[in-house]
Amino acid sequence: MQGWIGRRGAMLGAAAAAVPRRTMAQDRTWRFGPETGRISFTARHLGLFSSTGRFERFRAAVTLDPGNLGDARVEAVVETAAISHPWPAAGPLLRSAAFFDSERFPEARFAGRASGVSERGAFPVEGTLSVRGIERPFAMRARLVTRGRDQAAGRDVADFEAEGELDRTQFAMVAERDVISDVIALAVRVQLLL
Repeated sequence: MQGWIGRRGAMLGAAAAAVPRRTMAQDRTWRFGPETGRISFTARHLGLFSSTGRFERFRAAVTLDPGNLGDARVEAVVETAAISHPWPAAGPLLRSAAFFDSERFPEARFAGRASGVSERGAFPVEGTLSVRGIERPFAMRARLVTRGRDQAAGRDVADFEAEGELDRTQFAMVAERDVISDVIALAVRVQLLL
């Protein structure tokens, strides 16, 4: 019996060694904010035109192996009061209790993970979005836009973008529905020094 267990343990050990494993050394974490990234939102109005605003303060982190983008992990925290919008009245409206209710809920959060890379090079990122204390599943489509050499930094640089759509009514933002679309498009752009 002892010999059988020993041989089986050795066989399992050899099999495990033959399977390539990701190591923590392969994964790196990049932290970014408005200085190298952008988080914007676009809404349709009266079904005729659209407007785009952005969040001025956020912090985010992406953890990935540059050779395996399809396993990336993403976390982001957005300050809901830090809104920039071309229409001057949009900021106060979006910070109000009818929308983000920034006084009671100063932060919105997202945490997700990629689930492989499609044949077109995009990778879906699925996770949980929390707005106004309400959590909902949320998915974005991310992709590597460009990758090249930053001669000044002496390192590779990569530009990523991610896009997704949310239904604002799922987060109890139901005001102005006759003027502002329920579906809001989110877009993230970031440049990382690899």
